[in-house]
Amino acid sequence: MGDEYGVIPGDYVSQVENEGNFTKETAQAEWFEKFGIRDTRDWRQLLEIDPAKAKEALQHVVDNREHFPQYDD
Repeated sequence: MGDEYGVIPGDYVSQVENEGNFTKETAQAEWFEKFGIRDTRDWRQLLEIDPAKAKEALQHVVDNREHFPQYDD
């Protein structure tokens, strides 16, 4: 089930506990659980409201690339 993005509460935590492969859905869950961001659009809105928090969220993606396979580029 999950929300409109397919995110189910606890998805990220389950992924970490099971040391499984990270997916786009678990990446979205992680970003939401840590920063309240569901997608890039939310991040851009945060950038306008709180640039420091947006920078922290982006740095989290950079520092944890293996968790965010959709940004492999």
